[in-house]
Amino acid sequence: MQRLLTLLLIISLAASLSACDNDKAKNTKQAVQPQIITAQMKPSTSTLYFSGTISPLRITPVVSPIKGTVEKMYFNYGQKIVVGDKLAQVQSSDLQKNFRTALTDFLKAKDDLDTKKTNYNGQRQLWNLGFIAKKDYDSAKSDYENAQITLVQKRDALEKQMRQLKIKLNVKTLSLSDTTTINQLLSNSYDKLTIDSPTAGVALLPSKEGSGDSGSGTALQIGTQLKEGQMIVGIGDLGGLTLVVSVNEVNIDEIKPGQKITVTGPAFPQISLHGTVTSVGNQAKSSGGGLPTFPIKVTVPNLTAKEIQKIRVGMSAKIKLDIQHGSKLSIPITAVYQDNGKDMVKIIDPKTGQPTPVAVQTGQTSLDAVEILSGIKSGDNVVVPN
Repeated sequence: MQRLLTLLLIISLAASLSACDNDKAKNTKQAVQPQIITAQMKPSTSTLYFSGTISPLRITPVVSPIKGTVEKMYFNYGQKIVVGDKLAQVQSSDLQKNFRTALTDFLKAKDDLDTKKTNYNGQRQLWNLGFIAKKDYDSAKSDYENAQITLVQKRDALEKQMRQLKIKLNVKTLSLSDTTTINQLLSNSYDKLTIDSPTAGVALLPSKEGSGDSGSGTALQIGTQLKEGQMIVGIGDLGGLTLVVSVNEVNIDEIKPGQKITVTGPAFPQISLHGTVTSVGNQAKSSGGGLPTFPIKVTVPNLTAKEIQKIRVGMSAKIKLDIQHGSKLSIPITAVYQDNGKDMVKIIDPKTGQPTPVAVQTGQTSLDAVEILSGIKSGDNVVVPN
């Protein structure tokens, strides 16, 4: 009896071990079962990243119309400006001289026109009566027409001076006979000019001479000597923004105006801005020993009020640019294996239903996929090992 029990126990243990081995083999077989996928043409995209510094959408330069000295400053650089805000008061002896010259030239031109008009009317009557030659009539007519043009030019010059000095006067009715008004104008002191902002935005440092880049120059202050046409301040439009970034020669041909970009920054982590590439440089910058680089300009045309509150000129930013390469045949990278130095893929033979090795030519790869240039076609069933 004891021997029978022992035998039954051995048989039971053997059966249990056999069942475990069978389950293990079954699980192992299931674990290595390959996956079958269908090769398909898919859109191919690569992503490039660049770093840049935020600049306004556009910069309106405000320049001094005269040579003079900054006597008052009404703003601070970096301050928000609205249209018509006072920016600076400039003291200049040229103001008085230019105004008096413009006034005198206008009055002379108006008096000369009256004289030329009288002469022309007289010559016309004489020519109609046949008392003078046509060339004399034509000469008088030409003088009269030239005097009209000169008067318009002198009036525009005077009105420009009056706008600068904020003098309100209808010069069309002014003549040499208005001695009281003329004497008053000539006796007044006009040596100070207030410069107002022509647009709204943020006040930026003037550019270095010839650089064209606002923010690179020196801040003006009281006592600064100005040249005529010298930039006082740049008014930056923050309704949108621009960035200029450098792209190396390897990638520059992939970038075209109109491509979509996304802008993010460490100072505004919850905001993603969307815009486009607006220009691509054709001349390389100095490489400094590395690959030559080309400037590209990207633009975000509109910012919301909330974004304007968060984003400031000069902040750093990252630009993401997705480049579309068209549709390509790609498969999981694990489906490709090496055999005698060749890239191979197993596909399911449509006749036999069995995996068949096929040599392929591969192209660009990503983290999980590889482009297939030749060897298989769209619609083939590919074996992908697990």
